[in-house]
Amino acid sequence: MSIVTDNDVVLRDYNPHWADPARRLARFQFERVQLERCVRHLAEDGSGRALALIGPRHVGKTVLVRQVADRLLERGLNPRNVLYCNLADERWPKAPSPREIVRAAEAELGSSERLYVLLDEIQVVPKWDAWLKLAVDEGRHRFLVTGSAATALRSGARESGLGRWDELAIEPLSFAEFVALTSGLRNVNELSERPAPNALARYMTFSGFPAHAFVESAALVRERLREDIVERAIVRDLRRLRIDLEQVRRLFLHLTQSSGSILNALQRAADLEVNRKSLAKWVDVLLDTRLLVALDPTTTRQGRGAAKAARTLRARPKVHVADHGIVHAFAPVPAPLEDPHFRGQMVEAMVFRHLREAQRLVRERRELFARVGELQLGYWRDTSGEIDFVVDSRAGRIALEVTAATRPTAEKLAKLRAAARRAGATRTLVVCGGPSGDSQDGIEIVGLEEFLLAPLHYVEATQ
Repeated sequence: MSIVTDNDVVLRDYNPHWADPARRLARFQFERVQLERCVRHLAEDGSGRALALIGPRHVGKTVLVRQVADRLLERGLNPRNVLYCNLADERWPKAPSPREIVRAAEAELGSSERLYVLLDEIQVVPKWDAWLKLAVDEGRHRFLVTGSAATALRSGARESGLGRWDELAIEPLSFAEFVALTSGLRNVNELSERPAPNALARYMTFSGFPAHAFVESAALVRERLREDIVERAIVRDLRRLRIDLEQVRRLFLHLTQSSGSILNALQRAADLEVNRKSLAKWVDVLLDTRLLVALDPTTTRQGRGAAKAARTLRARPKVHVADHGIVHAFAPVPAPLEDPHFRGQMVEAMVFRHLREAQRLVRERRELFARVGELQLGYWRDTSGEIDFVVDSRAGRIALEVTAATRPTAEKLAKLRAAARRAGATRTLVVCGGPSGDSQDGIEIVGLEEFLLAPLHYVEATQ
């Protein structure tokens, strides 16, 4: 059997709907919030741009792209015009190029109509960005691609993609998604009741990675996350970049165990015995994995010198884990949730994850939040104090502090009140580990569970 024939066999296996229009690809019914956006982009967007779905490993990209294929079929598209395959499949006799796959599909289907081409793990294809640029410019077919962010989003790919494709990020599950998934619901829109009493504890223990939502052993989840991240997201995905993987692993471990801290580039470079240029490259590579997220400082300075001050501040970002489960997995203690330091890091990571969720919602529903405009996230710091998160919008500035304690202490509130005044905040919140409480001298006290269920409610207004 020739290579071309073998590839045809794999293609037909990935696309059973070609032979049986009633067949579907997805085996997992829970729908992420990005599903509708993907379907609309492919079926309704007249720009012709491709869509690149990016995110860390095991966050649900493959499930999502299969669900997109099913939705396209349910819209009445000709089943023979919907093409899906995973380019990293070990069954390919040789790694096929996307061009070969599209041509094989055209020949197999005998169709001159538009194809909806869904390609998983695009990062395994050399110079994939150059191919996608040309394919989009031809204007014949529509494309959705997924890939590991560390390799799929190198600077050259970003430049090639300008005007040719849009990027859509997918993160680990939000708390609302976790509750909906573990409650057997189809999506977050079906949530109508308060979560079960142990829902937040389970979310903290088992992370926002969908594959671990139903695992009953916290120790097993920690072990699997460590293996997945180190062996796949770092060793496998980054090997082709020809960097010192052991040093990058050590840097990742440090950034994970100090999640939420300001990156001291000079100290880290000295610890690893490398120059700052190499360290900066490694930090960028790790941020591209989407397992870590940088948070830049913000400033209240205006007028002359403000731009220079902003550039100086951006040189000292805080680095957070993208999901609290990463802290849980890599903390060097047997019970991280019982350790005040690591529990605090996990709570802060959860709040940051949901602030990004609010930012995404505002960006995608601009017409509904015209008064607010874009949400800008940062942290604030001066010589006398610090604020964990600052949310800027047209409506004003929100100072948001996080504590894993059941209630913030009077001392913490006093320091926050003074810092918020210096930062120019128009509204001040504390997210705490206990339930919501009455405001104290103008500072709103918000329970962690309440905030995670509706982050946009707390940051869209200043009053």
